[in-house]
Amino acid sequence: MDARKAIEAAAKAMGTMNVKSIQFVGDGFVANVGEQYNLTDGWPQVQVTDYTRTIDYDAKYMRVDYDEKQEATTSSNVLNGNFAWDMKGDTPVPLTRMYLDGIPYADLRQLEIVLSPHGFIKAALAATDAEGHQATDRRPFGLRALGVWPVGDDRLLQLRKVQSQRHDQRSRISSN
Repeated sequence: MDARKAIEAAAKAMGTMNVKSIQFVGDGFVANVGEQYNLTDGWPQVQVTDYTRTIDYDAKYMRVDYDEKQEATTSSNVLNGNFAWDMKGDTPVPLTRMYLDGIPYADLRQLEIVLSPHGFIKAALAATDAEGHQATDRRPFGLRALGVWPVGDDRLLQLRKVQSQRHDQRSRISSN
């Protein structure tokens, strides 16, 4: 199987090369990777309203704003290139620790860009060592899933529906 051709076909079908930025808006919950209490439970969830995630792929920029229902607070997370910070109102808040004391927040937020559908395709196109496989690892969010994707009979990458408990979910794509 030629992984490059499968990725290019998916990019064409999704219009990925024309997408410069994307914005997701919704209400529901957020959960942070690695914050589960044990290996068999899901991640602790925080109810949110007015969730907005804006990604500019070319600028490697992302901003996430949301209101936490339980805490009655507004959270803002920003990534600009290799720098990440949070906002408290109009005041930037530096991130002095690494996420889970292991990886820089900028790396985590760059990963979040790559995990968006268009971001994944753009990253795969930029890779020089892409290799396609039929996905066999069905564990949700398993690390292998980052480098493995299912390819259908039509030779296009298959995008599986992600279950979401969000309601009033909208997305906006810009090619300008």
